Amino acid sequence: MRKQPKQNKTPNKTRRLLVWTAVLCVLFAMAGCAFFGVFPRVTRVVCGDEHKTVLSLTADPARILAKTAFAPEKYDKVNLDDFSEALPFGSIRVERHSKDDLGVVLEGVLENEPLQQAVFELAKQARQEALKQTVKVQVICDGKTQTVKTHGTVADALAAAGVILGPNDTVTRPLDDALQKGMKLRVRRVAFRETAKKKKIAFPTEEMPTDTLYLGEGQVLQEGQSGERTIYYLEKTVDGKVKSRLKLGEAVTKEPLSEVLLIGVKTGLIPKGSVGVSGLADRPAISELPAALDIPVDVNGKPVNYKKKLVGEATAYSGGGGTSTGYSVLPGRVAVDPREIPYGTKMYIVSTDGQYIYGYAEARDTGGFIHTSDTMVDLYMHRESDCERFGRRNVEIYILE
Repeated sequence: MRKQPKQNKTPNKTRRLLVWTAVLCVLFAMAGCAFFGVFPRVTRVVCGDEHKTVLSLTADPARILAKTAFAPEKYDKVNLDDFSEALPFGSIRVERHSKDDLGVVLEGVLENEPLQQAVFELAKQARQEALKQTVKVQVICDGKTQTVKTHGTVADALAAAGVILGPNDTVTRPLDDALQKGMKLRVRRVAFRETAKKKKIAFPTEEMPTDTLYLGEGQVLQEGQSGERTIYYLEKTVDGKVKSRLKLGEAVTKEPLSEVLLIGVKTGLIPKGSVGVSGLADRPAISELPAALDIPVDVNGKPVNYKKKLVGEATAYSGGGGTSTGYSVLPGRVAVDPREIPYGTKMYIVSTDGQYIYGYAEARDTGGFIHTSDTMVDLYMHRESDCERFGRRNVEIYILE
């Protein structure tokens, strides 16, 4: 069998050697840039549909463009919106133009000084002619519309209409504009003024406890008086109507006077063992049961200290006899539902309308109402007439202990 000749591997080795050499060159170049503080810039140059990426050490757009085939010609424009010397990357766009392009022609016209002077003179002459023409214009001011026939400027038309402008007044057209046929001139009267608005300051209330009044009583020692705060504004008016307002500041122009109240802390007292008194001279109690403990009461004859308060309907009964717990009937020994108020509970009872103070009481009987109504307590009284006057009414039951 014929042997294949050996392939020469030298070219592959040479190629690898060249690649590694290029890599080392790049690394040495980067190291050198870092050492000297210089870094390459990457710039993308675009011209129409073509583009080229340029690697350079310069930030000069002209030198970068010189490395490409897109160097600008006489009428071309170079767009540097996306190029910055402070950044290591960016783009330059070259826009191709010819001398026949409309934009180039217009720029040439605008840069032509003789032509500019001719246009200026023509406009000046046209203005002078317009100022000489007599025309009718409308002047609207102070709610009135006048038609004046005159020539000249807007200022001349206002003078013909007898309009005198204030320092802040405005006109819809500049005063030096030439008058034109059918022109409408509206004058707005603008003024600035300082105004003040007053607001009340509520007076505070101070309470002073006193033992000259019963608990629950109060007395005004000093009447309170509201204070006053003034707020200052700068207002802008247009034709007499406020269009804007600026707050300048505020100040207290009248200090409020405090209301002083005397608050009673004095309490009446139903001493232990007392019978049939409420603790207040003009508010006698119905109960004739000796109190089992001292009971401080307020000006309304209500206990100051209590364990619990119940509110419900009460009735009254009379007729003598005994109670279900073996006690004889007596004003102060009341009938209850023992499931709600246990026997022996010590109470103090007043009507919610304030007309009756029943006084100290104890739960000693079972009310006949427990199966027929929502009555909470039945109060014993000596006379049937007293029961009829009492009738049915709501009471407050203060559980004392």
